[in-house]
Amino acid sequence: MKFLILDKVNENLPHLFYQMERENVRNLLNSHFQEFYKSEFSTNTTDNFYSLNLHCYYDNNNRLEEMEIFCPNECILFSNMIEFNLLGKNQDDVIKTLYEKNTNIVEQDDIGINIPNLGISLIIGNDGKTECCYIDLSEFTKKIQIANPVP
Repeated sequence: MKFLILDKVNENLPHLFYQMERENVRNLLNSHFQEFYKSEFSTNTTDNFYSLNLHCYYDNNNRLEEMEIFCPNECILFSNMIEFNLLGKNQDDVIKTLYEKNTNIVEQDDIGINIPNLGISLIIGNDGKTECCYIDLSEFTKKIQIANPVP
């Protein structure tokens, strides 16, 4: 599946956004899910759309706050002249591309790459490639367009 991170979306096409109601997220994704608590500190359940390789996190009012998009999905960033799939890429290539496209605030830690000005974190697998794109929608002015909607 392709998830496009955009400043503006075509409102006629399916998209996910901050504070979207849980039922609307589920209806839009139209896929089996399982609820789980991410950690002992979680105050609400997360939806695991396992066949879509996607987790959606909600606040206590069941409104969308965060997402984790996993490989083999594509998570394509369109920002500041960037058009770049963040998933399945070598860590060094991601950092190089982000700097080339003037996304100057890139931080690295033992888990992966953080792009705080975009509210995005990338988890790096043992193979050195990005395997998960975490998006904090509360820090995010963009919307997530679904390029190939679920049937």
